[in-house]
Amino acid sequence: MGLLFHVTLLSWLSGQEVAPDTIALAYPRMGLGRVVEQLFRATVIFQSEENALVYRQAALAAPIVRRPAEIDAVLEGFPYNIMLDASQDRGHATKVKTLMDLAVRAGGHCPCEGDIAASLTVSQATLRRRLRGQNTSYRELRALTLKEEAERLLHDGKLGLSMIAQRLGFSDDRAFRRAFKQWTGISPSAAVSRRSFAKRVELRACRR
Repeated sequence: MGLLFHVTLLSWLSGQEVAPDTIALAYPRMGLGRVVEQLFRATVIFQSEENALVYRQAALAAPIVRRPAEIDAVLEGFPYNIMLDASQDRGHATKVKTLMDLAVRAGGHCPCEGDIAASLTVSQATLRRRLRGQNTSYRELRALTLKEEAERLLHDGKLGLSMIAQRLGFSDDRAFRRAFKQWTGISPSAAVSRRSFAKRVELRACRR
């Protein structure tokens, strides 16, 4: 999310969209691919040697239009306020997904529907209607967010199943296992084994 904050801040400072041509990320695509491409709307390269934003020179030459007096107001809610402002043209589904991603990546639980609606200053009924108009729902976006974060944490390998379950808001690891199998069709342990096998195959191919 740090790269997204950077991109959004540049756009806010210039008063126009300043989008990178290419995003390089030093981790596998996994379940994050579609979300990252949606958020950045740029070519995304995974498993790069480093994280990087590549801009056209003309984009970086855009003048700064914000006044110093505006900065204090923005800092009070940064980066969430300008991120939501920058996503106004992307529809409520993207804004809801952004809020969910920010919450779970920060180590918190996925926000409830009421909190999401309050953050977007709409009623829950209006939020449901607008998401329905984009062929999705709070429940679907929540499931996608938890699935992607679960895959990321499993791949990272630093937390056990019980800790992952707790972090994602499940009552216990059994509830997490059931949910993960519903999302992916396989168990968390099978997902880890599959990822480990793919990594070994990739390493062997690189050594040839």
